Amino acid sequence: MRLTSLYLEAINYASHKPQLDSLSKQLGKTPQEIIARVEPITDAARYVEWILRQLKTNTIRLPEDADRIKQLLVDFDHYKSIGSVDINRDIGSYKTIHDLEAVIDKLKGIDLKGRAETRQEYREGTQWVKESPNYKLLKITTPEATAHYALNTKWCTSNPQTAKTYLEKGPLYIVFQKQPDGKLKKLYQYTHDYSQFMNILDKLVKPNKEIQQLIKPLLNSEPEILVRFCAFVGSRWPEAESTIAQNPQWACYYAQDVLKGRFPEAEPHIAQDPGSAYAYALYVLRRPWPEAEPHIAKNSRWAYYYAIYVLRKRFYEAEPVIVKHSRYWADYKRHFNIKG
Repeated sequence: MRLTSLYLEAINYASHKPQLDSLSKQLGKTPQEIIARVEPITDAARYVEWILRQLKTNTIRLPEDADRIKQLLVDFDHYKSIGSVDINRDIGSYKTIHDLEAVIDKLKGIDLKGRAETRQEYREGTQWVKESPNYKLLKITTPEATAHYALNTKWCTSNPQTAKTYLEKGPLYIVFQKQPDGKLKKLYQYTHDYSQFMNILDKLVKPNKEIQQLIKPLLNSEPEILVRFCAFVGSRWPEAESTIAQNPQWACYYAQDVLKGRFPEAEPHIAQDPGSAYAYALYVLRRPWPEAEPHIAKNSRWAYYYAIYVLRKRFYEAEPVIVKHSRYWADYKRHFNIKG
C-alpha cells in the first residue's frame, strides 16, 4: 500500500516517528510498513498513537485485528457523540484494547463470558484429540470450522480469510471446559507452534497444569516447538531435554529462557555452532568459553562479536578469519586500536 502525503499529514506522521522507530526494531518492519497497516483503520492522529501503543505491548496484531479495531473505534466515537457518561472521552485513558472493549461491550449489552458456549458442533475439519477430567481439546484444520468456533469471542479467526493464514502454518486448537450440565464452554485458542495462547477476549494467558498435561502429548518433537512451550509455561520438561539438546540454537534458548542457567547435556552440541556458542557464552555462562573458541574462531561474524562482547580483548586465534571480512575487520581494528 502506497502511503499518500495527505494521510501522513493527517496523522501527523512526524510526531509518531520516535514511537515508530522503536516499533520497527521490535517488529522487524519499516515505519512505513507499520503505518500502512494502520491506514485502513483510522486517519485520526490521536487514535494512531493509541494503536501504536497496543502494537508495542503486543495486545493487538496487524493486519489480523484491523477489522476488530476499526469497529471498536466506530463504537467509541458513537458513544462519545451521544454523551455517554460511562465512557472516558480520552482514548489514552484505556491502557489496552481489552480495557476499551470491556466498556464498549458493557454499553452494547454484550457478555462474552456468558455466551461462550457451543450450541452446535461443527464436524468438518475438526477432531476431538484429547480429554481430561475437566477439559476437552479440539483440533481444527479448516477456515470455516475455525470461524464457526470463534463466534462470540474476540478472536481474529472469526474471519475465515484470517483463519486460513494461520492454518497454512499448522492446525489450531481450542480448549473447552466441561460444564455440570454437559455442555462445553470454550476457553482458549492456541496455535500449533504455541506462539499464541489466547482466551476468548483475545488476551494472552498461561494455561493451568491440567491443560498443560493435556497439550504435551500433542506437541511434535521439533526442538523449536518444545522450547516455545516450556518458555511459555515457565517450567522445564526433563523428558524432552534429550531432543532439545541436539539442536544448538534451541538448546541455547532453552538454557537462557527456561533453565535460566547452564544446560550441560547440550554444551557439546552448542559449542560446535559458532552463533549459538557465542550466545551461550554471553547470555548463559556470562564469561569466555575456551572449549568453544576453536569453533567460534571459524566464523568471522561470531568471532568478532565474541571478541568485543565476551572476551573484551583481542581474539588472536580468530584474526586470520575476521580479516577476511572487511567491515568486521575495520571495526575490530578500531575497537582494539590495531595499527596498520
